[in-house]
Amino acid sequence: AEARADCRAAVEVLAAAGAEGPTAAPEDAYALASALTIHANSLVDAGDLDGARPLYARGLVVREALRARLPNDPNAALQVATSLERFGIMKAKDDDRAGALADLRRAVELYE
Repeated sequence: AEARADCRAAVEVLAAAGAEGPTAAPEDAYALASALTIHANSLVDAGDLDGARPLYARGLVVREALRARLPNDPNAALQVATSLERFGIMKAKDDDRAGALADLRRAVELYE
């Protein structure tokens, strides 16, 4: 529980520092997306899929925005793939097989 609280706090600190949005420094936005994903991972591990879903979705939005801003940065595509992979795994655990398959297929395309 304490580790999840620390993850939540990291998300709040990064968001308050301006790590989200079109003018965010890429390294700050990547840190926010990673914190969101790690926090979501911890919730999935605790069985809280409903709590994880919006965090994965938000992390994916942050990463997709970075990819749009940095189309020539290979790391941006890998970051999106990471979000899709984790979100897809969560959807599979939640019996959303179609959603899981769509996310995982997109992730594979980006990893290639």
